Amino acid sequence: MSKESILVKATFISFALLLIGCGGSEVLMKPNYSSEIIASHRIADSNVRISKVIDRRKADSTTVGTGLVGMFEKTVPYRLTVPLSTFVRGVLDSLLTPLSSTNIVPVIVYIDSFDVGVSESILTETGKVNVRMIFGIPVSPDSILYIATRATALRRMN
Repeated sequence: MSKESILVKATFISFALLLIGCGGSEVLMKPNYSSEIIASHRIADSNVRISKVIDRRKADSTTVGTGLVGMFEKTVPYRLTVPLSTFVRGVLDSLLTPLSSTNIVPVIVYIDSFDVGVSESILTETGKVNVRMIFGIPVSPDSILYIATRATALRRMN
C-alpha cells in the first residue's frame, strides 16, 4: 500500500470519527446576567425584592431541557453551570431596580416547569421553551399569598 493511500485512508477515518463523535454528552450554558436582552427589559423603580426562588421540578437542578448534537443528532441534556433557582434569581434581580430600601415587598418564586428543547421533522427544526412559575408573598411564617402564575410556551421554527 502506498503512503498516499494510507494517508487518504487515515484522513477519511479521522474525518468520519470526527463527524460521528462531534456531539458530546451535554450542552453547558453559562448565565450572562448583564446581557443586552436583560438590560432592555429592566423594570425601573420597583418595590419588589426576590427573597427566594424554589425549584419544584423533579429534574436535576442544573438540567433545563434536551437538545440534538452531532451528525446523528444525539439527544443530550442542556445544563446550566449554576442551579436553575440561582439562574432565575439572578435574572429577576437583574430585571428589578428597587425604588428605595423601604416598603420592599419580598416575593417568593416557585419554578414548576422549565423545559428548553428542539424537535425535528424532515425539513424543519423547532426550538421550544415551556416555563411555569408561581409568585407569592409570605404573609406569615407558614403562609404564602399567591399573587401570580406565569406560564409561557414558545416555539420557533428554523
